[in-house]
Amino acid sequence: MPHRFWPACALALLVVSGAHAESAAAPKLDPALDPKWGVVFAGEKARELARECSRPSPGPISGTWTPSPRIIRDLETGLPPVLACELTRYGSTAEPSTYYRQYGGLIIGGRRIVYVNGFHRQIVDNAVENVRHGGHADPTKWRRQAALICDGGAITFGVEYDPAARTFANFYFNGGLGRRR
Repeated sequence: MPHRFWPACALALLVVSGAHAESAAAPKLDPALDPKWGVVFAGEKARELARECSRPSPGPISGTWTPSPRIIRDLETGLPPVLACELTRYGSTAEPSTYYRQYGGLIIGGRRIVYVNGFHRQIVDNAVENVRHGGHADPTKWRRQAALICDGGAITFGVEYDPAARTFANFYFNGGLGRRR
């Protein structure tokens, strides 16, 4: 059974959303995610997202599907507070709006989930800087190929979204410091 959004973060989000709540330990609530920083991988391309090297991979995968724009909008509405809470718990000062996202529709245990492969903007910024200095990095590669980054802690994360229940589960940051939620 997948791990659902945990009570500690749910409570923290309730506190943050309250009119009188102000706590240094509470997660930051960010403006909406930039839709241009997200891409859906259809069909077998979605499976590429599940090949992780330093965090648990979703699965076992029995098939793929393509999430609709509506499902992605719902996911992107719910993701910032989940990511903010995880970043706070991890001790990171990164903002949820600074992450690029790759989405893949996977069928796991007979359920349709959207797997989110998220990575911090510094990955794309470094590729852009590399090109400026005569390198051959492709700053748009993330739109066509899974960004599989080993280690790095909070620089990259994975999480499963269940569109039927509108819940997030199995959140992991990369590397030895990543935590299962």
